[in-house]
Amino acid sequence: MAESVRKTTMGTLVAGLSSFVISLGMGIITARVLGPHDRGIFALASVLPHTVVTFVKLGLAQASIYSIKRERVAASAVAGQVLIMAIVASVAALVGMYFLKYEALHVLMKDAPLLCFVFSMFMVPFLMIESHFFGILQGIGHFKIFNRRRLLGSILGLVGMFVALVMLHGRLLAALGVTAGFTVLMDAWLIVTVYRLCRVRFAWDSQLTSRLLKFGVKSHLQSIATHLHFRADIYLVAAFLNPSQVAFYSIASRLAELLLFVPESLGLVIYPKQAASALEDVHELTARSCRHIMFTTTLGGMVLAAIGPYLVVTWYGRVYAPAGPPLYYLMPGVVMMSMFFMLSRNFTSQNRQGVNIFASGVAVGCNVLFNLFLIPRMGISGAGLATLLSYTLATLVLTYAYLQESGKSWRDLYVIRVADLAVYRNLVTDVFGRRGVASATIRQPAAEG
Repeated sequence: MAESVRKTTMGTLVAGLSSFVISLGMGIITARVLGPHDRGIFALASVLPHTVVTFVKLGLAQASIYSIKRERVAASAVAGQVLIMAIVASVAALVGMYFLKYEALHVLMKDAPLLCFVFSMFMVPFLMIESHFFGILQGIGHFKIFNRRRLLGSILGLVGMFVALVMLHGRLLAALGVTAGFTVLMDAWLIVTVYRLCRVRFAWDSQLTSRLLKFGVKSHLQSIATHLHFRADIYLVAAFLNPSQVAFYSIASRLAELLLFVPESLGLVIYPKQAASALEDVHELTARSCRHIMFTTTLGGMVLAAIGPYLVVTWYGRVYAPAGPPLYYLMPGVVMMSMFFMLSRNFTSQNRQGVNIFASGVAVGCNVLFNLFLIPRMGISGAGLATLLSYTLATLVLTYAYLQESGKSWRDLYVIRVADLAVYRNLVTDVFGRRGVASATIRQPAAEG
């Protein structure tokens, strides 16, 4: 793996992992203070705006990266265009949500307070702009700002949630208010930052819009299928069971998603490079990345599957013990999910999202069918098993397509090589070597004295 890729990936991974640990602390606070029922409502109100945004963001984040890196369009023009389109799409999304408010409140949230739905609507435009402008930052290579935003937002959220729920004894609406307030604050900072970097040109360009949509719509369909595949189980658990079971399953899912920080961090760095590379280089970069992901997520998954149920009880309390059993299915499912994410970026970088759409579409259909069959029989463990089966199927479809196109073998994707392990040796050297240099520097004046 190239030195620049390794360093940028590590920076993104450290920031993402730190953000996850902080958000884990925030999740522990909300779980212990709100209790299973309200924690389940909080989870549904939080995930709903992300689902809505997925349906209307039109793949513009991926299109922005492709346009800046491959087509060499000025970032200022792309940023201005996607901002206009984000505003228009947000208005359309809010209108659609208003007409579906009964289904959201009574079917999914089981007669939660109306303000929970209002919160979900409020979050949509901010999440929309956040998604698009993160794409701009990736396109221009400012990963440090991207990582800083993630980390700072998590820290402020944790502090705000501690003050609101622990010190001021707030409940569900206070938790929603903290989330909304800090999202607005951090996204305002994001908008100002991108404007200063790119000098955003807020003007309509029909030709650029056409090119962005031509690429983006294909990525959009892929994103919808992937999101539904990733979140359909939450909604089906809510429909079949109750908010407390949603809380248990969301906690199990959140713990399992710890494994995703490796493929997400690597994918964020790799995709812009794939979009700018020749086909042979894309294939080699994909194979090397997949080997590392399979190796790291499998090891991590084995550890988390073994200690996860104990962590749930220790962190969240014994009342959340039912979140433990689904982990045995979710962990291997997330391993396959990680491979799916990396392989899908291979085809997206070539503007061949049709392969991803087909794989995701088949998997979503199977995931829904598996959930419909397994949740009534196995509860939330059935949802975890459905995730494992459907993501394995989707990954096998993408694996077959990649091998046919690249001429490589399955070992090139799934089996770590001795030469690959040098990356981890270099990482250890970077960490402990620099620490040793720093210590020597500190001790040196005393020695000279």
